[in-house]
Amino acid sequence: MLLSSCLGGVCLKRATVDVAVFGGGAAGCAAAATAAMRGKSVLQVYRSLGATPLSSGMIDLLGRAPWMEGFVLKPMRELAALMEKASKHPYAIVGESSVRRGLKLALEALEPLGYEGSLEENTLLPNLIGTFKPTALYPSSFSLGSLSELAEHRAAVVGFKSLSWLNPESLAKLLSYSASRLGARASLDWRAVDFGSGGLAELAWQAEEKPLELASKLAELGYDVVGIPPVLGVRAHRAVAEALAEEGVRFFEIASPPPSPPGLRLQIRLLEWARELGVQQVRGELAELEAEGKVRRCVVRVGGELVEVEAESYVLACGRFIGGGAWIRGFSVISELKYAPRMLPSSRHAALCYGVEVDELLHPKARGVAVEEAYVAGSMLGGYSYSSELSGLGVAFSTGWAAGQLASGGSIEG
Repeated sequence: MLLSSCLGGVCLKRATVDVAVFGGGAAGCAAAATAAMRGKSVLQVYRSLGATPLSSGMIDLLGRAPWMEGFVLKPMRELAALMEKASKHPYAIVGESSVRRGLKLALEALEPLGYEGSLEENTLLPNLIGTFKPTALYPSSFSLGSLSELAEHRAAVVGFKSLSWLNPESLAKLLSYSASRLGARASLDWRAVDFGSGGLAELAWQAEEKPLELASKLAELGYDVVGIPPVLGVRAHRAVAEALAEEGVRFFEIASPPPSPPGLRLQIRLLEWARELGVQQVRGELAELEAEGKVRRCVVRVGGELVEVEAESYVLACGRFIGGGAWIRGFSVISELKYAPRMLPSSRHAALCYGVEVDELLHPKARGVAVEEAYVAGSMLGGYSYSSELSGLGVAFSTGWAAGQLASGGSIEG
């Protein structure tokens, strides 16, 4: 509900809702959707798309653990050990039940994109850097590229002559080498096809004849399975993939660094999902947040105008360095960070674990006092390094679900 008031010549609009969520990434969308599913009116404010569309599109639960060499292959088993060893880790705070419910929520939300995988066992999938990455949940268009699949089939990496930045020969050699380092016998060939830069653009928009043309070129190569960069587009990718499959082409997309089409697909779907559930979304930024024991004042800037937000609960899911949440004042997390002329420990950069300190119910602490109307989710939380652990979207969905549940008056126990 929007109202307006004027004081001292300054007019300020006011929005009144049950739950206000700040952040448009995976954690913010999960929190907003969860609260909406519990019958609450929800306002979601986000400045930009943040880190989620820059991701690979895979949902990592736990890929590395500091006490282990190599990759984590049984994430839920190691998650239990992690929660025992690191009591302030987001997973330890919300508990295993929230992890499972949050990732189940993610699969339900992403059903139109076709996600698969398991929380019990990681899958090793290739990327365009030439290595394999452990992940729990991933787009179905990635599945035939798993290390176990590649070890059993005659496979090739396919490049496109119009994509001069991708060298399929080098990529095939790097992936074959990486597979051998992981104890697998997967030797990949390589091929380059001429599809034209215009052809790739038309394919991304699902020009009717282009999938058939691509299918013909890939089928002519004669391999059991072929790996291609993620060129199937952002909105029409599943239809294109189905068209290729109907022509008998077995293929897999190879995960890419930013800009990442699978990451963009994920982000677009999450925002659509929240809207479908009745969440009101606004592009803006958090301009002011006064909190000491309780939220005293919350103001957002939308299109150059200031809007005061009054809510029963507030969820902060503004990200860290990429999303910009690291610089929000009021909880004095990183703004006081100073550089000192000293050597940093080689084991882990402490700044990568910075974030907001919370209590056992995800309430942020302002000057040591928990703010009971507010909740924190996603990478804005401190106590973990998503980049070294490979736990980014797993934490986002787990804590996003938990924050949305708590903000709407629910429980995260059991």
